Amino acid sequence: MNTKLFLTFTSLLIFNTAFCQKWSYKNGENAFDGKFKYAHIQGFGSEFPFNNPILVINCFEGHFYPNIYIRDIGYAGCDNKIIKIKFDEIDLTYEFRAETDKNENNWYLQEIDRKNGSFHQLIKKIASHKKMYIRASSDCRQIDLAFSLNGSAEAINFVLPNDHPFHLLE
Repeated sequence: MNTKLFLTFTSLLIFNTAFCQKWSYKNGENAFDGKFKYAHIQGFGSEFPFNNPILVINCFEGHFYPNIYIRDIGYAGCDNKIIKIKFDEIDLTYEFRAETDKNENNWYLQEIDRKNGSFHQLIKKIASHKKMYIRASSDCRQIDLAFSLNGSAEAINFVLPNDHPFHLLE
């Protein structure tokens, strides 16, 4: 009886973990930055106590490039921060240099050059795949993360206005 209960509980936990990830998106505004829109999703895979990483895409009104960053994965104060991204089971890897905020908690993706992937390519990939795998590395450590991309196209279209060059065609 205990085995059945354990298997049932484990199955429900796995089902819940696999399918509960959902994109959230909202409007925001503050006195310094003005109006902005953002979308985010919680992933999994980082080290304790930073085991709830969050992928964020935001765009400030009137700005061309959106911000794409990862938060809640721990200290990012070391040099040579690189973000590598893969989608589903595809072998192609996109690579971006990363910068941090002043508290060195958020890893902001920066475009290196067009051959390694552009934000526009990345946003299109996020919208068209089911899963994204991220490796955040620096001189200090390496962390592997995973994010569900179900519902990402709707979230991206919310963040990027219809006239934005990165807006996804519906």
